Amino acid sequence: IAAEDAAYKQSLKNFRTDRLQAEDGLRDAYMKAARMILDGYTLLPDTDARRQKCVELLQVWKDYRFSPSDSYTGESVKIDNMWQVLSQKEELLTQLGVWDILQKAVEHNESVKAIFQLRNQENAEIVAGALKAARLVTDQAYRDLLDVLDALKILTPNALHPTVWSQLDELVDYYKQYYLGRKSSGSKKKDDGGEDVPEGEDVAPDGGEAVNPDEGE
Repeated sequence: IAAEDAAYKQSLKNFRTDRLQAEDGLRDAYMKAARMILDGYTLLPDTDARRQKCVELLQVWKDYRFSPSDSYTGESVKIDNMWQVLSQKEELLTQLGVWDILQKAVEHNESVKAIFQLRNQENAEIVAGALKAARLVTDQAYRDLLDVLDALKILTPNALHPTVWSQLDELVDYYKQYYLGRKSSGSKKKDDGGEDVPEGEDVAPDGGEAVNPDEGE
């Protein structure tokens, strides 16, 4: 069971997470820089035409309630939608010195989306691979234990104290409770990286898929 739990925890780690966080930080930096530049223009006198134009551009940030603290996918969707509006004002944004900055933000946004998708695919493969292998080892150990217990009860029924038999039976019951009969409605992580578990599917207490150790006997 310890090996299986270790495999599950390892499945939650992925080397792409660091790259994902780095790209997210870069797109946030460019989005913040673009907004700060536009904010600076709003300090110009009312008689300066650039002031009102920047006020109108900043309304896009307000309309979409953009925030760097949004989830990975939430921020990605907002940047995509904002870019559809802002990309129509290339000449103005170029004059204001913001166009190239926004383009960088969009580039890193595309990287975030691509890495996020790859990370989820790889996590799914890990769960289906290493974790499943660890569970097979656990299941086999459980079946071996049952064989030994059955043999002892038949060949040497008085070899062990009744209390010991009771403790061994409790161990078997624990295994069954640990891997069978658990239900979960699923949940999502802050970064949207978790996968929903459909209602009614058996899962282990740690969130893994339940395995019936008696299958194949």
